[in-house]
Amino acid sequence: MYLGINYSGMHDSAVALIDEEGELRYAVSEERRSRVKKDGRFPWGALADVDMSQVTHVGIPYLAAPPQPLPADALYQRYLVPTRNPVDPYPERWREQLDKLDRPILFHDHHAAHAAAGYYLSSYMEALVVTFDGGALNCGLTGAAYLASRTGLRRVHAASSREFEPLASLYSDMTAPVWAYSDPARSPRSPGGR
Repeated sequence: MYLGINYSGMHDSAVALIDEEGELRYAVSEERRSRVKKDGRFPWGALADVDMSQVTHVGIPYLAAPPQPLPADALYQRYLVPTRNPVDPYPERWREQLDKLDRPILFHDHHAAHAAAGYYLSSYMEALVVTFDGGALNCGLTGAAYLASRTGLRRVHAASSREFEPLASLYSDMTAPVWAYSDPARSPRSPGGR
């Protein structure tokens, strides 16, 4: 079985378990276990009912390292600051949590994960899928467009996080729990998250 974990240290931690045929077997948000709205802590409560002996791999919507080379998309390159790396590496403290699960980790592009969830759960045979959010610590994009078909996803456009971060972070800012702003170190914009 394949275990998917959404964890950013900011909001909405969750897990999903998919069997070998691609069928959803279990899914729960951490907030359902902790009773803390939009709980962004590592989803240990959500994992409590997962039989880890059945899990072969753990997938997460983040890359292990900044993508190299960076996307060659015109809009992305237009706003890229060439003297700075636009993305941060995957945080070591997050990897320490995942390593406790003692399973191989599969890293997936953040926006491709959003696009896949939207497309593969739809009934469309082909679609244009557009994603737009604050991205991830190691994702230099705030948005992307994909051509989707049953054979896969192909990214056709991307938007740089340097130019669009204020707009893309609107969701996180507007939906952040009160605790997120009471301590700047735990703010949604802080890599420490919660």
